[in-house]
Amino acid sequence: MIYLVIVSVWRRPQYLNRLLEALSVQSVTPSEIWVTTFASPNSSQFDALMAPWLQGGHGVPVKYLKGTMNLKYFGRMQLGLWARTTHILFMDDDCIPGARFVELNLHIITTSEYRGLLGVKGHIMNNPPYEPFVFWGAGLKQVELVPTDVVGGAWLLETGWTRLLFAETLYTVDTGEDFQLGYGINKYANLRLYVLPGGIGEEWLGFSRDYRNISDVGDTTVDHKVGGNKMKVRESLSWHLWNERAHYSVVHRANESLFSLCLHSHTELAFFQNFFDGAVSLGPYALTALAGDYTITREDILNALRLPDTKYSARRWHDLHPPYGRNTRAVDLMAETMLGTTHAMQSQNPAFVVLVLSADTTWTVAAALACTHLGIPIALAPMGLVPSTPEVLFLRSLARVEVHSAANLAAALPRLLSPEANPSELGLGDLPVLQWRRFEPLPAPMGWLTLALWLISFIAALVYFGSSLELAFSVLCGEGNK
Repeated sequence: MIYLVIVSVWRRPQYLNRLLEALSVQSVTPSEIWVTTFASPNSSQFDALMAPWLQGGHGVPVKYLKGTMNLKYFGRMQLGLWARTTHILFMDDDCIPGARFVELNLHIITTSEYRGLLGVKGHIMNNPPYEPFVFWGAGLKQVELVPTDVVGGAWLLETGWTRLLFAETLYTVDTGEDFQLGYGINKYANLRLYVLPGGIGEEWLGFSRDYRNISDVGDTTVDHKVGGNKMKVRESLSWHLWNERAHYSVVHRANESLFSLCLHSHTELAFFQNFFDGAVSLGPYALTALAGDYTITREDILNALRLPDTKYSARRWHDLHPPYGRNTRAVDLMAETMLGTTHAMQSQNPAFVVLVLSADTTWTVAAALACTHLGIPIALAPMGLVPSTPEVLFLRSLARVEVHSAANLAAALPRLLSPEANPSELGLGDLPVLQWRRFEPLPAPMGWLTLALWLISFIAALVYFGSSLELAFSVLCGEGNK
């Protein structure tokens, strides 16, 4: 397994030698160490410190990349696109790793359970973003890997994931590379983010004990101004990524019994307002709303459905509208809706989902397919008289119940939550027009027989055409001799 280390330095020249020494004595040696600095006010100091490292003799090749253009936090990760190793370790200059730090991380990232983006600190993304973040790692005493929404300090990832940072137009280049890298990897690779244990104790497994003290000296995120406080920019970025761009917090909060309500127009919102009119008990299940139209605000949903405007309900509002604009092809809408719904359902892990059944089925079919794939029971709520089109029949085949009011839904809970067979496995062959067909794979012996028949046919053709050519040639030669 080969990995590259890319270190970004800007303000802390006093820690550079210590960091490079720690990286050069790792129990798993990196293929190279790339040190980057862009428009640093300490550029001359870094030049002098790098000179002996560039001469070699340290057990690992070291490269130095500098420039006068300030590429800020993203420049080092752009360089990751040039890497030809299996993994990359991006390092901040305040994180001094222990001797077996990389070995431990490479072991974790190559397991099937924890294959994802690893970092030394991180937090769970609360929505709205002005709520305090739930922080993990870097000196705290947790002794297990913690799934979070953002990781930082150091990032270990498979090299190919680097390009996912640039899968969408960057909201800002002033800050937030940690937000946007984790967002891209989770959304497009469907992988999670993990913070390493912060209370291991042994320096040789983790990072130096003075990590937080080093970080507090010369941190550029907190005290620099970028059109205002940079932390405010990060708050705006978090809202943009986790709400406006149809993405969802990946961490499922424990002890929450949820069901999700999916809607994609103001008409459907008005329909559900009547649907839930009146106090109906659904036992321990709390409602979460998923809106598929960016013009539907959180306040619209809370007011229409008479939900208390609490942290709980506000945190659980998501916008499933694709970021392409209003004039979107049906196939693009379905693809983005399936992706968005999958992320939302994985985040919330609801006990069941309620979908509107109407003549406009494109969005609903996509959401239903995503829920069915995840094994989440579906309740359909018909909005008026719905024609029996193939799409509607298909949706009904996926649903476990149809309900016309919240009272119906409460009465249908036992059937809705019963551990019966997945509806997607029932009755599809009987649907008109759709005509689902299941093709069994060709058995291995039959495959070899087919190959043998092809070879025999090919040889016979060669023999036939070969003898014909020989006869023609002899005839021509005979004619020529006369």
